[in-house]
Amino acid sequence: MGLFEENLADVVFKVAESKEELEAAYTLVHSRYVCQSYMDKHPSGMRIKINYAFPDTVTFIARQGETIFSTLTLFSDSPYGLPADVIFKAEIDELRNGGKKVVEVGSFASSLQMFRLNRDMPLYMNKAMLKYAMDVLKSNDVIITINPRHVRAYEDVLLYEPKGELKYYPDVKNHPACLMHLNLDHAKEKYLKEYGRPDRKSNLFEFYFVTETLCIKLPQEKVKVWNKTLFDYFYREKTDIAEHTTKEILDLIAQDFV
Repeated sequence: MGLFEENLADVVFKVAESKEELEAAYTLVHSRYVCQSYMDKHPSGMRIKINYAFPDTVTFIARQGETIFSTLTLFSDSPYGLPADVIFKAEIDELRNGGKKVVEVGSFASSLQMFRLNRDMPLYMNKAMLKYAMDVLKSNDVIITINPRHVRAYEDVLLYEPKGELKYYPDVKNHPACLMHLNLDHAKEKYLKEYGRPDRKSNLFEFYFVTETLCIKLPQEKVKVWNKTLFDYFYREKTDIAEHTTKEILDLIAQDFV
């Protein structure tokens, strides 16, 4: 697996900051999730969750011109928890023990164009997420729920560890899900130990923690994207999610409007 920037000259990895970028990201997730039978088609053509608008939650995109071909969302913890708490709360609470800050990666989707451009593209998305989680959010642990068929790649390449047993996730039509996590307090040392070995053909330690990647454009401080107009567009106009959300959650979101 070689890491290279071939065909990335005009690609940017960034936080989605506009209605157009968010809509394109949610549309891409909807398309891929429907194809994988993780959800039914929605009239909006988007996969939209109330957690997307929670404080300190951000959506990342890979953009080339007007085309967005990859996205993932980094969910910050809140009084109402993380998406995976629905089935893995006990396991996540263990990671929270002692006031540790846990974030969750979800809603990852990519078009086939991504792999035609560069097969290492997911590693760039992961680097953008890790840098933001560690440098901006000051997170201690990152979790992700994945289909069991992806477990080996997350263990062998990204150095995540399993947490708990396989369960069935209602949010993706009861497909099987495994909880994986990476301790960010020790991630740098873990990558150095694993990728410093002479038998490793690539060095993800250098890629993630040493090499500057010019196509990744991240802010130095927390990004605030949501305002009332944007919220109403996605949660009242395009969906009726706001109508089925408690006042307490709506107040939490509104307090963080820009």
